Amino acid sequence: MFASAELYLFPSQQLTMHLFTDEVALARQIQSSSNRVQIKVHEVPSWGWPDATLLRFRAINEYATDINGDLACWLDADMLVVRSTGDELTPKEWVKGLAFVRHPGYWRPTGSRQIRTWLKQPRALASDILWNLTGKKPLGAWEDNDQSRAYVMAKQRWDYVCGGAWSGLTDRILQMSEVLAVRTDEDLANNLVARWHDESHINWYLAHNAATLLGPEYCYERTYPHLQVIEPRIEAVNKGAEVSTARQEVNQISR
Repeated sequence: MFASAELYLFPSQQLTMHLFTDEVALARQIQSSSNRVQIKVHEVPSWGWPDATLLRFRAINEYATDINGDLACWLDADMLVVRSTGDELTPKEWVKGLAFVRHPGYWRPTGSRQIRTWLKQPRALASDILWNLTGKKPLGAWEDNDQSRAYVMAKQRWDYVCGGAWSGLTDRILQMSEVLAVRTDEDLANNLVARWHDESHINWYLAHNAATLLGPEYCYERTYPHLQVIEPRIEAVNKGAEVSTARQEVNQISR
């Protein structure tokens, strides 16, 4: 991910990458030959699953004083930046200074692109019909437990976004992280874990705060057939069978 970001992420800007890890010695072996990219390594506990993803807001809060600059972007470590990304964005125009990414699994094309997708991928059509029959619109994996601090009422469920990629003006990102860290800890104090961990809390935040929505090209997943109509910018790596392929892609990008 670092190799691809060094080439393609905000290529005309100075970039600091904050790496949260329990493998500090290994992380510090990552070196950059670029004059525009700096790496800062932040040690976090060996939380295990699902705390390693759920407690990301706590980690951000702990190192908040080290996070500066105009814009902050979160990317999960299992991402590749596959083409020039960042300079096309207009953060100063983002609603409330925040931008979330429509979840690639629940985003759908519209109009003629939707029809073409269904014709090429009849399984996608069948899946959408089954979902509509359940009456669970709009699409999304919302938190249904009303005891959780990530719970979103049905009337507030509009746009479901992913937890692996989000951006904003730095002060807004830090404010959001502080709020979600508190709410996550409140759940844990009550022996509750949201259905989709940090992503559930992100979607609670969006349900209660206005923000700009970016397309799934910023968190592309190649296994979703309905995404074939768009060109990816940032791609989520499959953690299973495609790991070796992803490593080859990183090597190619590095060269």
